Parts: sequence; structure tokens; C-alpha cells
Amino acid sequence: MADIAELLKKAKALAHEKRYEEVLEIGKQMLDQDPNSVDALAEMANAYWHLGRLYRAEKYVEKALDLDDSQPLAWYNRGLIESKREHYKEAAAAFRRAVDLQPDFANAWNMLGLSLYQQRKIEEAELCLLKALELDPDSEYARKNLNAVRSYR
Repeated sequence: MADIAELLKKAKALAHEKRYEEVLEIGKQMLDQDPNSVDALAEMANAYWHLGRLYRAEKYVEKALDLDDSQPLAWYNRGLIESKREHYKEAAAAFRRAVDLQPDFANAWNMLGLSLYQQRKIEEAELCLLKALELDPDSEYARKNLNAVRSYR
């Protein structure tokens, strides 16, 4: 049986390939080995969010944050859930916590910018989106969001 570190690496690779059902299977294997694996819980929350299962995603996010509130992916997932519910202030707070914990988290910068844009905090949104593009120049999402922010002016 693979150890948790190997399984986590595999789960991240599968998530990158958008193979979320397989991420859930790997996550279950990790949780079988360690029911309190914050990494496994965060990966599963992210996969459930991508699959549109918000209640399940939230369940895993809450458990991950209860165990360790220094997990950037868990905060990112919390932000995604709040954003989906159109709770943009709460989403921005969660994304801000994610980038505070992991300053090179390009997707969190992008989503922070989008959440700020939804609150009409245009200048701050633009700065966050520029940071996202600095970290990931190929991000079509960040570029699209930046264009939307700039066209709002």
C-alpha cells in the first residue's frame, strides 16, 4: 500500500488533470490510513466542489479547518463554496487567508480578485488579478477576469 505522501502526490496530479472522481478514491485511501489527514480532506473538498457537490465539499473543508486552520487549500475551498453561494465578502476573506498562508497560490489570487470585483472593489481586484498573472502568466481565467475588471471602469 502506498504511503500518504505518495497518494497525495497522485491526488494532486489527478486534480490537475480534472479527474475528480479518481481524486476522491485516492482521498478515501488516504483517510483510511489517517482519518485526520488535513491534506486528504482538503483534496477531497476541492474534488467535491469541482463535481458540484457543495454540501460534501463543505463537510470536508470544515473538518480540515477544524484540524488545522493553516491549510491554504482548505481556505481556498472555503472561498469557492462561499463564492458559489454569492457570499463574496466571506469568499474574499477565505481567499485572502489562503494567499496569506501561501503567497504563490495563483488560483487563490485570481479568485480573491474576482470576489473583490463582485463587491465592486475595482482597484484592489485589479491588483490581485495582476498578482495572479504574475504567478501564472498563462492563466486564461485571470486574464479574462482582469479584462472584466478593466472594462468596468
